[in-house]
Amino acid sequence: MAAPGLVNAKNETDADELTAISHVKPKPEAEGESRQVAFGEPVTGEITADTMAQPPESDRFHRQSNLKAGRAPGSDERAATSAPEHGSEAETVSGNTLFYGDGATLATELGGILYLINLLERLRVPDHFEPEWGLASQISRWALLEALARTLLGPDVDSCADDAIWQLLASLDGRDHEAQLGERLRAASGYLLPQQWQHVLASDDAGFCWAATRHVLRLWQAGAFLLAEIPRSGLPPKQQAEQLLRHYVDGSRDSVLLRSAFDRAPLAHVNFACSKNLQRWLSLATPALAAGLQMALARGREVDPDRVQQLLRCPGQIHVTATHIDFVSVLDRISFDARACGLDRDPGWMPEYSRCVKFYFN
Repeated sequence: MAAPGLVNAKNETDADELTAISHVKPKPEAEGESRQVAFGEPVTGEITADTMAQPPESDRFHRQSNLKAGRAPGSDERAATSAPEHGSEAETVSGNTLFYGDGATLATELGGILYLINLLERLRVPDHFEPEWGLASQISRWALLEALARTLLGPDVDSCADDAIWQLLASLDGRDHEAQLGERLRAASGYLLPQQWQHVLASDDAGFCWAATRHVLRLWQAGAFLLAEIPRSGLPPKQQAEQLLRHYVDGSRDSVLLRSAFDRAPLAHVNFACSKNLQRWLSLATPALAAGLQMALARGREVDPDRVQQLLRCPGQIHVTATHIDFVSVLDRISFDARACGLDRDPGWMPEYSRCVKFYFN
């Protein structure tokens, strides 16, 4: 069963967008670079530098012991030197008025979207795709969060089009609610699944497929997600695909690699307004992120794509100030699957988001 919002798209990439390069290799992990938590790897004990990037202790906000009636959970907290102070005036970004220092409260049915912050940052998604796509510098984290959430929701996104979280994310991005997402994203020459995400290759007996046009080669795990979409090299396409697959699969593993049709590659369907370059990145990358979420939430059980929808559809209230985003829900909405893989851990002060983000259950 395909994940929500995933289809076998038939929109062949315009060859003019893929400039001629002989071969693209996945960027190896730098020596000494801290290991990121794998999709589906349980998070236990304290979060360390090897599991999630956190700011120094002096840069964090601290949780209050009790929620104060009628106030945002973080409204009386004060940031350390690197975090902004609550303001007495309304904060304005690109002409859009946000929320006063005393805070505003929004009801949402999609509070679980904020859990995706942990996914994006733990896997360093923006950093991995910065060189080719500009995903860290040419689109805000809030816009990227919105785009990924809309794609994961798939066709169901229309049923929650009026949810207050969309206007909130647009305001935090500093754009009008109806404005197009990702206008500054670059037109990349190709797409490669980061080698650090090899753990997404869940099954040891999974087969792989390749397909090629005159200008473009695609490689994917059968029925799952794309590994690469790159320009053709001077090699025969099957040889190029075999060479590329060796970057992802242990040489001792006997992998089946079959030729397939180009339009059978598993791409995500993007059914909301965004730039052409963002639409392309989402269609290529979302299937792997969705597969990773499904594996993590399964916790060794049979994978159920509906769990991703259930994760995102967490009702509650979002308290917003100039420095805080606090999501508050009731205790029986705690997802033990999300907790086991660390998705509902407090992100804390996030410089890239210009907010302290916390989750409360009461």
